[in-house]
Amino acid sequence: MTSLPGPLHNTPPRMKRAVFILFPFWVLAVVLAACSSPFSSPPPEVNPTASLQALTPPTSTPEPTPTSAPGLAVLIPDPSHPEWTEPALAVLQELTAPAGLTVETSSQLDPAPLPSRLQLVVSLASLPDLPALLTANPQVQFLVVTDQSIDPAANLTVLHLDSEAQMFVAGLASTLLSNDWRAAGLIPAESPTLQEAFVNGGRYYCGECAPGWPLGFNFPLAGGAQPPQDGPAWQAVAASFFDQGKVDVFFLSPEATRPEVLAYLNGLSQFDTPVRLVGILPPPPEVQSQWALSVSFDLPSALRQALPGLLGGKSAGQLTVPIDLTHINPDLFTPGRERLVRAIMQEVISGQISPLSVPGE
Repeated sequence: MTSLPGPLHNTPPRMKRAVFILFPFWVLAVVLAACSSPFSSPPPEVNPTASLQALTPPTSTPEPTPTSAPGLAVLIPDPSHPEWTEPALAVLQELTAPAGLTVETSSQLDPAPLPSRLQLVVSLASLPDLPALLTANPQVQFLVVTDQSIDPAANLTVLHLDSEAQMFVAGLASTLLSNDWRAAGLIPAESPTLQEAFVNGGRYYCGECAPGWPLGFNFPLAGGAQPPQDGPAWQAVAASFFDQGKVDVFFLSPEATRPEVLAYLNGLSQFDTPVRLVGILPPPPEVQSQWALSVSFDLPSALRQALPGLLGGKSAGQLTVPIDLTHINPDLFTPGRERLVRAIMQEVISGQISPLSVPGE
């Protein structure tokens, strides 16, 4: 028997048998260790999501849903009353904001078809071709501020200016300011009913209003220039009243509130008494210290009354714009005078006093 070389040559017989028995198990362990080596490549992972995406056909990117433009409200100012624009715009923006309307101002309506998103038109001046506009645009609510009579319509609201009542109150306040009733109104000659209402307002307080001097005058006086755009002519009328009638209180209509008139009245005194002024517009800066009060229309109040119904698509019919006393100088127009005028003013507004009826006749 041939001897085994190496270390097994001297190995005891029992151990030799053990080595031969364990050798196959050792080889198997080596093979298994090699299979679990960290250097072997792991089996590929399966991504179920990727497989699903591969099977699902691609879809197009969804288009954004178009949004409709917000509704539109348009304000048309009155060039002869620029003082109305800002307060009217403020009320319109405030009341239309909850409805999501956009508010724009425009000098006039385009005769072309109105925008489809237009819902409301507020015009502070009379609109030409109003009947045609109302008929062609039944979906639009129109509000017009005017002193004229207008036929009603389902989509029309009229805010009526009672200019005769306003002139009556102005005549009353002006006459009350003068200790001898020597007041005068600079009112256009082409508006005789407004002149009459002014005179009636003064005479409601003092009757014949004849102080005895200057002779032959019953106050208040009223007169105007022709044409009404002629500033020097208005100044001449004011100078005539001041020189001949010794007037110390002047009422200035918007037409008479001209630079030439203001320059003439600025600092003017009648027998050491500064001339006091009443008007419709806010007081011009050059005569601020002489301005007693303004007899104005309370347009914001009327708009607040009418607009909620209009925004709901319903006409408010015809409303009368209230008269108010504003820009009061209490040193000139004292609280007692103010209380008296306001009390009589309410009777005029309610119809208990007619501006064109001459008191005592």
